[in-house]
Amino acid sequence: MNPGYLTLAGLLLVAFAILGGCYLHDKVEEKREAERQQQRLYDAAREKETAMRVRKYNTMHAMRRTARRHRQEGRY
Repeated sequence: MNPGYLTLAGLLLVAFAILGGCYLHDKVEEKREAERQQQRLYDAAREKETAMRVRKYNTMHAMRRTARRHRQEGRY
């Protein structure tokens, strides 16, 4: 065989290996980004739930304070 053909075949093999590596790297990055996005959504939902609980607690505490103050003032 002609050495030029062997060189060409070797270069094609290397090119395909590089392209395959780039493709796999892109797929891994897409998967990581999807996991990050999922984690962001989970964190946002958890923060929303925490804020809702805090708001509920603060409202309940304010109502108790108001009721206590009204009792002390003799309104009820």
